[in-house]
Parts: sequence; C-alpha cells; structure tokens
Amino acid sequence: MKTKRIMASVASAIIVASGGLNAYGSAVLADATSPTLYIDITYETADTIRADIMLSNFPEFANGGFLVNYDDGWEPVINSHTHRPSFTTSNCTGRWANSVYVGNNSDSNLFPVVFASIENQDFNGRFLSVYFTKNSNYSQTNSNINISFENGAEISTYNGLEIVSSDDPDSYIAPEITQVSEYMIGDLDGDNHIDATDASAVLAGLNTAGVHNISPRAIENNYHNFFPDALAPAAPDADKSGLINSADAASILDFYGSVMTNDVYEGQIGSMDIYEYYNN
Repeated sequence: MKTKRIMASVASAIIVASGGLNAYGSAVLADATSPTLYIDITYETADTIRADIMLSNFPEFANGGFLVNYDDGWEPVINSHTHRPSFTTSNCTGRWANSVYVGNNSDSNLFPVVFASIENQDFNGRFLSVYFTKNSNYSQTNSNINISFENGAEISTYNGLEIVSSDDPDSYIAPEITQVSEYMIGDLDGDNHIDATDASAVLAGLNTAGVHNISPRAIENNYHNFFPDALAPAAPDADKSGLINSADAASILDFYGSVMTNDVYEGQIGSMDIYEYYNN
C-alpha cells in the first residue's frame, strides 16, 4: 500500500497517471476510445446547477476515488443533515456501488468522492452528480470544476486529504475546464427568445459550413463563423444529440409551435445550459 497526500492547489496534477489520459478537448467526444473522465455542468432546474462526473471507455472496476477541485466562483450545496456536499446517484451508474462517500474540506476548494462495490462493475456513463451554486466571485473564467480518478482509492483520514491506493493503480486526470459559457438551448441569435429565426439560423450555418452534420466540439474555436450570434457552440444543438443538423431546426420549430398554441412541450429547448471549454 502507498499513501498520497493531495493538496488543493495541485489536486489535478499530483496523481500520476500510470495508464495516462490524453487531456485534449476532443477527449470528451463520444467516439474517444481511451478511458475518458470529465465533468459536465448543467442546469437541473432554473436554479439548480449539477456537476455530472462522466466516465467513458473505462474497464470494469470495484473501488475508486475522485478528487473534485473547484474554483472560487462555485460553492458546493451542503446537505443539512450530513454537512457535506450534496450529491445524487439517481439516474447514475454509481447507484450500483454498495457504498458512496462524499467528504468535505472547509479549508480548501477540494472534496473527495470514494466508493466501494463487492465486485467489478461497468460504471461508464454519468457516475455521480454533485450540486453547486454560484457565488459573488462567479465569472466565465473563474468557474472551473476539475476532477481526477484513482482506481482502488479509499480515504485514510477524517478530512479526506489522504488517499490510500493499491500498489498498481490505474489513475486518470481529467481534461481541465478552462472556461464555461452559459447559453439558452436553441437560441442562435442570443436574444433569450426562440422562434423560427433561430431555426433558420441553424440551416444557414450548416450551409455556410458546407456540411449536413457538425459537432459543437469541432467548431468551438470558430463557431461564430457559422453561428455569429450564438452564445456557445452548442446552442444550435437544440435536440442535445451531440450533432448540429437539420433535425435541430425541426426541433426548434416544434418548440416554437408549442409556445404559439400553448401546448405542453417536453424537451430542453429554451432552458439554460453550460458549455465547458477544455484545455488542449
């Protein structure tokens, strides 16, 4: 056994990856084939911000630990009963773990998540969700939430700053979030109102790009060339499929038609979301 002490200021760098993870923005794409770990920040409701710990292409494992390190723009929502960060395993793969512990460290912007199972499990997908709120320091560049993962980890001290690992752990450091952008899903002209003009802008952008399908990640550095008034490259992805195409224009028109006729709309168009930029 060996012990690693994790300090908040270097939480993302101190864990050495034995297998390694390419920390590229493209690492969060669905077609990545190496083990991929990242945070997806989203609005669960108009007032509830949820940070999803996402795993992709991981081998099966039984026990592990995450270190969650957040900027000064965020504060974790504290559970009034446990006095620790509030989290959920609902609709998450982590619900298959026999025990999940989320710790607290009031002296730094860092807390651990440790879990244990009686046998190896496939935990790919949304593993666990932690709730955050913005504070007065919040800005696009002061709102990062970063994580690292260590296979077989367990807490060895009460405050969660020490992690004990196996002799040969598979460890991964997630791509670092460098900036976030808030946007309304389906709003291409940035006016916080969704109508047929936004649907038209989807088709116009695709025509300018000369493609039928395009990934928001593929254009995140120059998306204003195709969607000049959008607040984030994912704003045109109205159906949240991971691709921008004519189906998004159709979804926007469906939403707008529902609004005009006061029909019930079931979907995410018109709600706020957060787009994360990852380091290259």
